[in-house]
Amino acid sequence: MSKLTIWKVSHGKNSFTSEERDQCLAENLAVVHGNTGRGQGEAFKAKMQVGDIIYVCHGNDAGIKVLGKIVSDAEICEDDWLQRKYKVLGKSSKPEEKYTGLRRGWSPNYNSTCFDVPNGDLELFEDEILKPFFDTTLADIGVDSRSSGDGISALTDLPSLNTIYYGPPGTGKTWTLRERAKKFGKERCVFVTFHQSYSYEDFVEGIKPKMGEVRGQLEYEIKKGLFREIVERAQKDSEVPYALFIDEISRGNVASIFGELIALIEEDKRLGEKYELTMTLPYSRESFGVPTNLYIIGAMNTADRSVEALDAALRRRFAFVEMAPDSSKIDQPSGLAADLRRLLDTINGRIERLLDKDHRIGHSYFMGLASAAEPFLELQEVFATKVLPLLEEHFYGEPPKIGMVLGPRFVKRQETGVELAIGNWSPEDSDEQQLWDVADPRDLTEEDFISVYDPDA
Repeated sequence: MSKLTIWKVSHGKNSFTSEERDQCLAENLAVVHGNTGRGQGEAFKAKMQVGDIIYVCHGNDAGIKVLGKIVSDAEICEDDWLQRKYKVLGKSSKPEEKYTGLRRGWSPNYNSTCFDVPNGDLELFEDEILKPFFDTTLADIGVDSRSSGDGISALTDLPSLNTIYYGPPGTGKTWTLRERAKKFGKERCVFVTFHQSYSYEDFVEGIKPKMGEVRGQLEYEIKKGLFREIVERAQKDSEVPYALFIDEISRGNVASIFGELIALIEEDKRLGEKYELTMTLPYSRESFGVPTNLYIIGAMNTADRSVEALDAALRRRFAFVEMAPDSSKIDQPSGLAADLRRLLDTINGRIERLLDKDHRIGHSYFMGLASAAEPFLELQEVFATKVLPLLEEHFYGEPPKIGMVLGPRFVKRQETGVELAIGNWSPEDSDEQQLWDVADPRDLTEEDFISVYDPDA
């Protein structure tokens, strides 16, 4: 199979009458104005080749109509209008149905006239257009579907161009970001972690000092930030997806970091969209907009801040995907009597009752135990270095609540034997503190761990 290009050609109602649309279909003609913006007219004239595949739609108001193969070069048909002939490969089984699927440059619900399907989108195009509307496949029309490895498989399940994964510690949020980033390569994605000192100048652009040519002389330059750099790279390579990954997005001051540009990341305000929006950057005074092929994917820890506490402007512009603790992902180690899934579910049920679901314990802390040489020793270490510190943070100064989560074998009242001095005061005058001992998990037995979910162990 050859590396043919697949094209969308739209005969929208703003450029064609109903009669003209019908005539083009009857004569197997794809027609595009030579001056169509964003280089689309030039693409129809010079980039599209005889043998390429096209599908014709009537915008997104009157459906997907026909699938064809280009059989002629571009010709001028009237004024600056161009036309190409195509051979019909199939007619849509749902010619009047409005497309409601994913928004891509090549999809009917995207504001484009002539747009090619990137190699990385081919399988997606097959699922979204070929199979449901033409009952055919890439192989059937002679197109090689082997992926170019451009990262699209890391994105097709995302609900939005702007997505945030949220959940308690240990649910795999950062791991998910890094796994997605691996599918892009270093040139088409960047990874950043927000923190309290991260600023607009780091993210977009700022004035930075540098040493001048004269020794000891300090000069200043406008330096591009990470966000501006990835935006410019995406704009130059618009046919493949780019991604900005932001870990700990809630730890930064999002309103300050994005500044006025927060509006530009909305899907319908991206470059080429219906409500395209650009702004002038404050330092360089250059026009700035965000392209549609740039994904912004973040992660946030709900133990630090809940989704409801996020900046309202951020919440409106992102879709949120919950990553909750999932005990089913834990493999039970052979030879370990303590049931890890029951253990985690019991602990999280009690945390949710005492506190809330945002502070539960993640499953990832237990996922390595199945491959450990000594699973119980590893379990003790996980509790000592991961689980117990989290509980002490969640219930700071309240050891009894840790006991309510783990049970009496983990937390016991301390008997000091210290008597208060006798004097001219009453017991009501004292603010006597109850002292508690929290056990070191390394000193506990396997039965003690089982007692968390089975008190009779």
